[in-house]
Amino acid sequence: MGGKLILGIVLATLAIFVWGAAFWLNPLPNRLFKETGADEAIQDLMRENMPENGLYMLPSSHLEKAEMHRLYSKGPIAMIFYHREGMAEMNMTSMFFSLIHNLFSIVLLALLMFMVRGSLLTYGSRIMFAGLAGLGMAFFSNLTNSIWFFYPWGYALTGLLYDVTIWI
Repeated sequence: MGGKLILGIVLATLAIFVWGAAFWLNPLPNRLFKETGADEAIQDLMRENMPENGLYMLPSSHLEKAEMHRLYSKGPIAMIFYHREGMAEMNMTSMFFSLIHNLFSIVLLALLMFMVRGSLLTYGSRIMFAGLAGLGMAFFSNLTNSIWFFYPWGYALTGLLYDVTIWI
């Protein structure tokens, strides 16, 4: 039993790594991203005004309430995931951490399935369980981002589709 479980975890980890690459490297998700036509100018402006890596909200949540309300009403509103230094577009560090992230995700799903193993008698019921667990997680986390953090709905729904297909 233990050898099959480990083999299943390794194969599932590799499968979702490959599926993730296939999903995000195809042209469909990239069509969700808008272009400014002024990339370098905006990069220079960000470098001048954003001193460190991190998550920036515009308007800033540290403003006084009246000023924050004024700037929210005026717009634009933005959330910026910022990394000041450049890096390779496809770097090995990200690939490594993605693989580790996938491994831990599969281990967590395996633990959930182990907990309900007596009620998942068929392969189809196990796929349905994984899919519903993924849908619950994806529905909550992806749509929350659109409701509270202004993610475009197309991006949130694409993320939901990706998450559910990964869990299945």
